Amino acid sequence: PGLTRGIDRADEAAYHRALCLQELGRAKESAAVLRELVRVYPQSDAGPDAWLLLGEYYFDVARDPYKAMMAYKKARRDDADPKWGFVTYKYGWALLNLGEYDQAIGAMKGVVLWSKDRQGDGEIALLEEAERDLLRFFVEAGRLDEAERRKLRDELWDPDAFLAAQREKNEKLAKLMR
Repeated sequence: PGLTRGIDRADEAAYHRALCLQELGRAKESAAVLRELVRVYPQSDAGPDAWLLLGEYYFDVARDPYKAMMAYKKARRDDADPKWGFVTYKYGWALLNLGEYDQAIGAMKGVVLWSKDRQGDGEIALLEEAERDLLRFFVEAGRLDEAERRKLRDELWDPDAFLAAQREKNEKLAKLMR
């Protein structure tokens, strides 16, 4: 990599180089450029995005949930950042893979609440995914009672889902009584 301080916009150039390397399927080289970027330019505007990409590399390619979690943690800015929900979602998954269930559930609950406060289409899709994954997190943590309560509350809130669930329960009951 070899980034040098003092060159105008070298951090931006490095970030775009890393993106190009990723597009070319050279993930390991891309990660090396990103690591150098955050080391040489820790206050760069590209820093949070670089940390996010490093998190993706560690999670998806290197299969290292600890390094992924640390990278996502550094990518998280304040909740006014439009990427906060996505970064926190990924952070929650890394925590889950580390067995940090309570923290993972807390992160995913944060994503749900954050997404509910936003109006864009991306946030609606993230909200639906986060709500679905939150149930999985409860199950993974052995907290089935919370998963059931949350599922029931969601079904009651959504009349179609509630009716579908009731039909399914009635069908199961009818089969048992035969």
